[in-house]
Amino acid sequence: YDQIAKNGSVDESVRAELQKKIETLKNDILNKALESPRGIHFEDMDKLYQLFDTDTRTTAIVLQMLSRVEPEHPYVPKILRHLLMEKKDGRYASTQETAASLLALVEYLTNSGELEADYDGIITLNGAEKLNKSYSLKNIADQDVLNFALSELNQNNQDNELAFVRNGAGKMYADINLKYYLPTEKIEPRDEGIVVTHEYFMTDDAKMEKPVKTIKVGENLKAKVTVVVPENRYYVMVEDYLPAGLEGVDFSLATSQQGLQDGKGSSYGEGYYGGGYYGGWYFNYSEIRDDRMMYFADFLPKGVYEIEYFVRATTPGTFHDLPVLAQELYFPEVFGRSAGNIFEVTE
Repeated sequence: YDQIAKNGSVDESVRAELQKKIETLKNDILNKALESPRGIHFEDMDKLYQLFDTDTRTTAIVLQMLSRVEPEHPYVPKILRHLLMEKKDGRYASTQETAASLLALVEYLTNSGELEADYDGIITLNGAEKLNKSYSLKNIADQDVLNFALSELNQNNQDNELAFVRNGAGKMYADINLKYYLPTEKIEPRDEGIVVTHEYFMTDDAKMEKPVKTIKVGENLKAKVTVVVPENRYYVMVEDYLPAGLEGVDFSLATSQQGLQDGKGSSYGEGYYGGGYYGGWYFNYSEIRDDRMMYFADFLPKGVYEIEYFVRATTPGTFHDLPVLAQELYFPEVFGRSAGNIFEVTE
């Protein structure tokens, strides 16, 4: 292709036919893109381990392809983000992944001209200038952080304009994070790559069909957290803050009501994938604290997981039941939470 592109004597019909084939092949590859909050990646249907195939290596090769045939494609920055996030402890999983990724990244940098930055970056909030700084090769790695209080924003549902302006050559990157707080009962469930639901059941509800939001002091409940992961997830933490009137039952203590156990224990995680049961081994570590239950998995294949544990009502009152949060520890933008509720413990 490179030779034909450089040779002006080649028949235009040949050039056009080749370009058409390249476009078709490119689109066939990009149609297999898998997108998540951490970026875009590609997976081989049938990995040939004798050829060192891995998903990260394949993703890097796709990035290299796009850098050559369509460097301005909107998938490029998303694939780049995924590749940068794939490093663990500063390195890739294999020498092949490292080689393919470095070649792709070098080619991307060569074509993008990002290392030749020479521009003024300006950030304004509702017309007021918040940052005006020159960037060049000397300070290209600078990261500037701006914090805005809610009081600086327009009130009464008025629109706010946060503008990023680049004057000059190069690329300017910006990331926006917003923190806000709602009454617990108004917090809606959220799916950013993981789906989470949470319910309490009476211990005599064997089929777990009737969720409850109230209990008497001294009674026990069985809690169920359901976690759905549409793609493989790594280093996942599930954190469930208990209402203040409840405490987790720790079966490792001899003083606990051991008869509650049904053979699963209090930190059991079941998984269902493709209709088949494959056991509760993925959540390989758990903690029972005074105010929360925590579960950890180094690797969760895509599927549906159920975590079940017991709690005991200790204090009467009306309490906030915060959402259960599940997230990838090293990619917290991949997360999910259940809805917030109010839970009541009566005398």
